[in-house]
Amino acid sequence: PVPLHASAEHEALILGAEVCMWSELVDESNVESRIWPRAAAFAERAWSARDVADVEWARERLERQRCRMRWRGIPAAPLSPGFAGFPSCESIPTTSSVPQSRDEL
Repeated sequence: PVPLHASAEHEALILGAEVCMWSELVDESNVESRIWPRAAAFAERAWSARDVADVEWARERLERQRCRMRWRGIPAAPLSPGFAGFPSCESIPTTSSVPQSRDEL
């Protein structure tokens, strides 16, 4: 994660990124379902190269990650309403590998 106008010297000093979650509408009953999809989206942007701009590929990767979380018992909330063209977790094959290109999705 690098600020858009950081010098190379400053870029070398960046060690990581952080996601914060706050809301008056979150408690222990829904914190996991709220934080995980948002944290995954932030990580997608924070750890992708600056020139990565393929929103569709990111959406597909995030949907797969949500399904992986659900299969592991983490109650991650949907990324969008099911009628918006997103596949259900049942229609996404399970895999332990992370796709390296759109062709592998």
